[in-house]
Amino acid sequence: MLSGTVDQYIGRSVDMMAFDGMQATGDRQLIQTLVVPGGSGALHTGIQKLAHRFLIELITVQGSLQYLPARGTPFMTDAFRGAWRTAADVQSSFSLAKFIAKQNLQGEESPDDPDDERYADAEMLNIFIEADSVSISVRVISLAGSSIDIIFPIRVNVVR
Repeated sequence: MLSGTVDQYIGRSVDMMAFDGMQATGDRQLIQTLVVPGGSGALHTGIQKLAHRFLIELITVQGSLQYLPARGTPFMTDAFRGAWRTAADVQSSFSLAKFIAKQNLQGEESPDDPDDERYADAEMLNIFIEADSVSISVRVISLAGSSIDIIFPIRVNVVR
């Protein structure tokens, strides 16, 4: 599903959305799906594409890709092993993960890529810990200076 105008897509590569519900502004919980019921899939570019790339890098378990062992981060490994007891635990895990994600994402970028699709930084805005899940609110910032805020729910083993 292309949105906006065709001009936004001319001369740019697009990605298929793996996390539906991403918007350019405002907070909204994402749904992990390639096609929502009644839909036919969606393409995105720009800051939304960057946020998508960041989320995939963040949740890919480091070492899980056979031919790309450096890709991914230890973020989900920490979640799966029950290392998140407090918001400070999640923040610490995220800080390391975003450092690794930055190296990986910038390593695959080209100077020819649009600046709004190139990674500059990410910051944790909020952390919500519940009985069996953690929701994080993250701001992803592009090299162009544009940003997008996303809420990402994660099912975890919370040890209390």
